[in-house]
Amino acid sequence: MKQLGLLGLEDNEPIGADVGAKRIIEIVDSVFECDVLRKDRSLKTTFGRKAAAYLLRRYTKLSLKEISGYTGTKDHTTAIHNIKQANNLIETEDWFKNKMKIICQKIELVEI
Repeated sequence: MKQLGLLGLEDNEPIGADVGAKRIIEIVDSVFECDVLRKDRSLKTTFGRKAAAYLLRRYTKLSLKEISGYTGTKDHTTAIHNIKQANNLIETEDWFKNKMKIICQKIELVEI
């Protein structure tokens, strides 16, 4: 029996699907109504960055350093922190979990 992950999907291991990182960032920007690469600390942007880091780790084979480049953060440790924070938000905040489900559905629709 397959274990379901935090989003009700099969486990939380990286899928490594052939989805472009730029496309994931575009989807995150539209759902969170932010610009992930923008250098500000508004809540929309910071939540968008966390979501983007989590999704880039899940849906691509990018390294942590590459993920930090796509999310506009300084280095790989920030990417690790954002991924962990996204996991915590998925577990504790329904609104964040719902947005992540919407993004996952859009990404998986692109794959087909």
